[in-house]
Amino acid sequence: MADEIRTASSQDIDESDLSTAISETDTVIFTEMPYDAQAILRGYEPSDTTDDAVHVLRETFRYLPADGRHNLAQDIVQAGAQGKLKQLAQSIITGLLTPLKVAGDKTAEVTPSPRIGLEDSLESLAAITDKSMTRAQQQQLRDDALRRDGNKCVISGEYDINQEDKYPDEDTADLETAHIIPFAIAKFQNDAERQRMIAVWANMFRYFPSIRSRLNFYYGEINSLTNAMMLSNLIHKPFGRFSLTLEPTDTLNQYRLKTFRGCTRNLRHHLPKSGIVNLVCHDGRYPLPSPELLQLHCSVAHILNATGRGEKIDRILRDYGATGALARDGSTNISELLSVSSLALLARVDERGNSKSGRAMFSDTRKGPTLRTETDESKENRPEC
Repeated sequence: MADEIRTASSQDIDESDLSTAISETDTVIFTEMPYDAQAILRGYEPSDTTDDAVHVLRETFRYLPADGRHNLAQDIVQAGAQGKLKQLAQSIITGLLTPLKVAGDKTAEVTPSPRIGLEDSLESLAAITDKSMTRAQQQQLRDDALRRDGNKCVISGEYDINQEDKYPDEDTADLETAHIIPFAIAKFQNDAERQRMIAVWANMFRYFPSIRSRLNFYYGEINSLTNAMMLSNLIHKPFGRFSLTLEPTDTLNQYRLKTFRGCTRNLRHHLPKSGIVNLVCHDGRYPLPSPELLQLHCSVAHILNATGRGEKIDRILRDYGATGALARDGSTNISELLSVSSLALLARVDERGNSKSGRAMFSDTRKGPTLRTETDESKENRPEC
């Protein structure tokens, strides 16, 4: 993109032609980001060819709400002054994008943000984070959401298969109660998981301030109706992995469907042709899904797509899930794997993050020791079994 802009500006073209060569992200950065933050991003020197910190921060800024942009710009200035811009980008990846994308099923250590005041934020959240959430309320949540949503999927309009006798002439589907903010980031089994969960919520509050200032929404409200809606199982899956989202329009409770790579093509037969979804309350006793929470989901979906992180996470989980082990040729990037898994590294690795051996063995951290790489030296010292 940068080459396109330089080439275009070197020729005698009018402003309209030049404007088409400038990306929407460039426009948002130029018009919305404070100059000092822009200068820091422009002056950043990548540590290597894989360092995409500036790209991650630019795309994150583009899709955040206004109050979140303000906070990110402050963080960029602070991190730039400390020489920790890459750490800031990594904290967003490991402490916001990845946990939400993976929905807590496989979470790793969160890179701490270098921003000033982070410790105070974590301590204040820790003081009100005492017990993990459970699924004890799930059936009640489902019953209430079905009443509110008219016994149908809010996107496809298909009715609940369990009530097909009540709607004999309507299309039906297996409906599921979908959490907007994943349920998995409201549960923990030990203090280490609790601390990771708190760090994720601290990032959400930092870059989506309204979910706390307006909604007073924290993990204890994860099973509230403002965070749930009925979706068919076909739509719930891509929504959960952020390859389908609801984009706010200028009309309250009206959304535009947005799909990304990873959303199956046959799904279009179940989506409204207009691409518009109107959330309607069929029972006034219950609140509709929160616009602020749907905004967060939409922003994260866009950032995952724009940065390529969503596709990368899917690939890593797919490759590891298919084999359950590292590639024998040592091509698996361990640092990438750890960023989306609950596996901790207890092995010697080289600077590129590749194992020094073609064979590696994993075990889940919940069961004890994690990963060790079997080197030639360890083979020699290994007792026979």
